[in-house]
Amino acid sequence: MALIGVGCTKEDRSECDTPILLQFKAIINVNGENVEADKDDVKELILYVFDAQEEFLESHYAEIGSTISLSYPSHKELHLVCWGNSSSDQQTLPQMEVGDKLGESLITLKTEGARAQEMATTHPDDLFHSSKRVIIDRTKPSTIEMVLYHKIASVSITASGLSTLSTKADGEYKYVLRSGKKHINFTGNTEGGDVHHHQAAEFKNGIHESGIFNILPYSDDAIKTNRVNSPATRAAGDIEVDIYKGSELIHTVKKDSEGNTIKAKEGQLLNVRADFNANDGSVSVSVAITAWGEKKVWKDFD
Repeated sequence: MALIGVGCTKEDRSECDTPILLQFKAIINVNGENVEADKDDVKELILYVFDAQEEFLESHYAEIGSTISLSYPSHKELHLVCWGNSSSDQQTLPQMEVGDKLGESLITLKTEGARAQEMATTHPDDLFHSSKRVIIDRTKPSTIEMVLYHKIASVSITASGLSTLSTKADGEYKYVLRSGKKHINFTGNTEGGDVHHHQAAEFKNGIHESGIFNILPYSDDAIKTNRVNSPATRAAGDIEVDIYKGSELIHTVKKDSEGNTIKAKEGQLLNVRADFNANDGSVSVSVAITAWGEKKVWKDFD
């Protein structure tokens, strides 16, 4: 959490009630470069204000490019947490009450599916996050900039030659993406158990293609402190893709053709392509990073 000092100009500092002015902007990564986002990228903001003991005081709504004024004359220190694109029903926000602890506050993905074997988590919205610790020294008025960054990763999956895989199962093809976390806390770190996301595989132009999966990727803290359910087969942060036909699992993609495990990172769109060879049963797996929201256009294999 960044540390910022703000203040006021009065000689008698005890009488100071200089508002803190907050401005908001967000950053997205486009082709490896940080670019300032606009209101189309981040449609709404919620600012949560905590005191020096990290206990909740109140929240404010804002938007990119706006300035809001905060006045807390009885406080010498504040902790500010701002979320962008968090208000839809894709995730559950905490119902904050005065005194709630910052360290216990979580955004949680919802679970969908009527039966246990069908259960999957929702895809989070395009979440952005920023946090700052503010020391109020009351020497002069100041303006603080809250800069928000992506907290989700995106994944796109494409496969060719699925019909060459031996199966008697009926039904449509679908992808199940395994990895990511169910919660993200107010410090911006993911936590909780591993989750999986489902998507149908749409067949077009000879390939089966998913939409874009949004996930909460393992944060660095989560990788250090968490283990997955099957550590012998998957390390923390690695992604695996299960390919189903109907209810039958017909293949799992664990690594690319170079033997590297597959990982997704905040603010990146990871493209995964698996090509199944009908002649020898082999599979070639390629990965590529593209600009946010822009799928890789793969060259078809002959």
